[in-house]
Amino acid sequence: MLRLRKILLSNYTYLIIILVFLPIIILRLNIEEKVYNDKNIKEIGIITKINDKGITIKNKEEYICYIDNNNYHLGDKVEVIGKIKDNRIFISKIKLLSKNKNIYYKIKQVIIDLLDNNPYLYTFIIGDKSRIDRQVLTSYQNNGISHLFAISGMHITLLSSIILKLLKRVEENKRYLFTSIFLIFY
Repeated sequence: MLRLRKILLSNYTYLIIILVFLPIIILRLNIEEKVYNDKNIKEIGIITKINDKGITIKNKEEYICYIDNNNYHLGDKVEVIGKIKDNRIFISKIKLLSKNKNIYYKIKQVIIDLLDNNPYLYTFIIGDKSRIDRQVLTSYQNNGISHLFAISGMHITLLSSIILKLLKRVEENKRYLFTSIFLIFY
């Protein structure tokens, strides 16, 4: 037992282990990546994001799916068939399995529909920067104001203040309860 401990504590032992197993691990990762890419897959998932390039579905993993005509809504359960490349699916066929039943996605979809033509309000409220031009985002980052598009305590305070002002005629306990419930879903 003491001899094994001396062997394991030796610096050369760790070096040998690293030199033997590191190439094996790297080789395995490269092989798995090549098998995974350019493969036809069939995936079922819930739509979590929609933008002009396509949809994002989530099941066990999150996939970006490129699609031309987009008649789907957040929370819809879909089955996609296509080729996968670097966690992106190039869809050859998509099938709607069930419509959205989740209240969270319904509320988010209503907000998205209302703000569809204003990418800045969309980014400010939803927190998704995908609708703002890449050059504009880079300009915001260079000027140090990109933090304005992150959901922060200021946004929560502003939103809760607006809700409390709108509900000022409602009893105080119910007003705070409703605001708290809304913020939880937000």
